[in-house]
Amino acid sequence: MPLPRLISIGELFDRTWEHYHKHFFIYTGISSTFLISTFVALVALSFWPGIETLSTLNTGATSLSGLEITAILLYVANLLLAPILSLWILASIARATKDPERMASSPVPILKEGARLILPTFVVSALIALILIGLNLAALVPGSLMYLFTLVWDAGVISFLGAALLTIGVLFGFVASAYVSVKLVFAPYLPALTGERGISAIKASKSLTDGRFWGVLIRIIAPKIIFLVLGIFVLYVLNYFAGLFITSVGGLNINIATRLSLIINQVLPSLILIFINPLIVIADILLLQNILSKKSPTMRPSSKF
Repeated sequence: MPLPRLISIGELFDRTWEHYHKHFFIYTGISSTFLISTFVALVALSFWPGIETLSTLNTGATSLSGLEITAILLYVANLLLAPILSLWILASIARATKDPERMASSPVPILKEGARLILPTFVVSALIALILIGLNLAALVPGSLMYLFTLVWDAGVISFLGAALLTIGVLFGFVASAYVSVKLVFAPYLPALTGERGISAIKASKSLTDGRFWGVLIRIIAPKIIFLVLGIFVLYVLNYFAGLFITSVGGLNINIATRLSLIINQVLPSLILIFINPLIVIADILLLQNILSKKSPTMRPSSKF
């Protein structure tokens, strides 16, 4: 029996844009949470050691001040904060898109719901990462073992086979990772949509994509390409004018120009992500809901949350 037909790419794009436009302030409000990370980065960069200080640090001629050390620690802490905020935003957007007819009038209650889903979303994402890492490492084992033989038996043919197997392993790892990524693409959304967590979410995503690999792949990639190209174009235009601003304000002072450049390079991508990220997630969620609607009732979104 053939599987039910998936939503068309055109309809998926139209529904994503319509849904985003209708709830624009809710989604951008949720996505704006990432500005916390941007603010922390800006504080760190505002007190970041200058080029002259960094260049003479190894010689012992200068040392870092308390503010400069704090800036470095803040920047390092932000490397942990940014992924946590990303998981929070992803879970919150998924919760918001789950039942748009009952969407709250403010992003605050949605963010509160999303906060409870940070850990299960992280666990699912970590499991996917471990699976992908394991696949790539396993693909490199034959070639690596062949190279170990060269320590005992140094023969040109062994080295050639080792290099060939490593090349095949890299290619196989790439293809296998791409395949598994598509099969598990819905897993991080399932804690917010169906309550599936951990291994259960992994298995559910695989089940949802069975027999639909190419259809899901195309519908996952196409909207992202459109939205990302739009975001990159806007970022390019903004970066152009930002470069003119840095040149006019920074002048010949390389420290000021460098600091301004670091700050702008931190702010502009964050602003673009605030507007683009919801579109990407909404498209995935709408596709997932389209597949769930064609499944048995037990696989449809739960209302117990």
